[in-house]
Amino acid sequence: YCTNLWFNKAMEWMGEMDKKKQPFFTYLALNTPHGPFYSQAQDYNFYHDQVRDSTTASFLGMIRNIDRNMARLDNWLEKKGLKNNTLVVFMNDNGGTRGVELYNAGMRGKKGSNYDGGHRAACFIRWPDGNLASPLTVSSASQIQDLLPTFIDLFGFEMPANYHFDGKSLAPVIRDNKTAEDRMFVVQYGGHVKPEKYFSCVVWNSWRLVGKDELYNINEDPGQKNNVAEDHPEILDEMKAFYETWWKGLEPGINEFVPVIIGSEKEDPVVFNSNNWEDGAVNTQWKVALAGGAPQGGTCHIYVVEGGKYKVELSRWPFHLQRSLTSTGPKTAVGGTEIRVGKAIPVHFGCISLNNGDPFIAESKPGATKITFKINITAGEKTLRAWFKSKDGEDLCGAYYVKMGKLF
Repeated sequence: YCTNLWFNKAMEWMGEMDKKKQPFFTYLALNTPHGPFYSQAQDYNFYHDQVRDSTTASFLGMIRNIDRNMARLDNWLEKKGLKNNTLVVFMNDNGGTRGVELYNAGMRGKKGSNYDGGHRAACFIRWPDGNLASPLTVSSASQIQDLLPTFIDLFGFEMPANYHFDGKSLAPVIRDNKTAEDRMFVVQYGGHVKPEKYFSCVVWNSWRLVGKDELYNINEDPGQKNNVAEDHPEILDEMKAFYETWWKGLEPGINEFVPVIIGSEKEDPVVFNSNNWEDGAVNTQWKVALAGGAPQGGTCHIYVVEGGKYKVELSRWPFHLQRSLTSTGPKTAVGGTEIRVGKAIPVHFGCISLNNGDPFIAESKPGATKITFKINITAGEKTLRAWFKSKDGEDLCGAYYVKMGKLF
């Protein structure tokens, strides 16, 4: 079970660092609670008679498993004598998906929403030997970008005076119990390709500017039911002006894609997937199974460090599965939960186009799990599009997984 594995590996590595008396930083990011919704029996059974559907029971069971693993980590730190001098931060990411109808802390919205229910997160910070203030609840608004400057201050690191962070140090608040600095900041949703102006929330103490013209005071209206923009035009204008200035600084880079680096000695070969597509990204396992997306797939941006001959492999499925290109895929997820039956496609050719040029074409073999090319590629930034064709030349779907490695 993945969550158990991530915690096991994290504690294993931290144990190695402890033996070496080496300070460590561990970022433990979980893939739960997320689809496919599968929880272990003890956690699923705890909820299945309390909620109306099995998916919600599994979702909540996944959270229960995280809680149990956090307790296990806490006990491990104490047993190793590391608890008092280890700074621990526990937080979640975006708003809920399943279960929000049961409990959402009175907030409006869920994952994908720019109301508080879409982005407000829990954040617990503990460091027994860190000379922090007595346990307290920080009610002033803060953001995840505050964590790095907070660590720098708490650990006494030195930074150049002209260095700029998007966040502010919370050290005066959690160490000295001082009032947080009055400020605004932006919660901006990025979208699959690029951010959309005003798909955002501006935060200023208890005020929330949602989108362009919705204003809420969450101290008086935590559920964000009453838009008070007309009652407080001066607040609305000040927050909009802040956003406009912020957006102006962001806008020049909106259409710049960060390319996948190819041919670097730091990582070779490189595997990337259809979530990297600029246009019409296919970013779920069920869309892959149903051969979703455009018939010629999408555009990937790559940067070739060094020109030469490259081996390029195309697959419909993750390479380690070694699953036939023409397969419908599995009928159940890893945990045994049923999934939509996939679509069989008659793959006969693989195609690669660089910079929208004439495609390289290679033929598939019966039962093949991938199609392999060996092509010369010059150095520099390029676009890459990879897809599959039938024997009759019909474009079928994109190559959802691509592996590129330098031969010489």
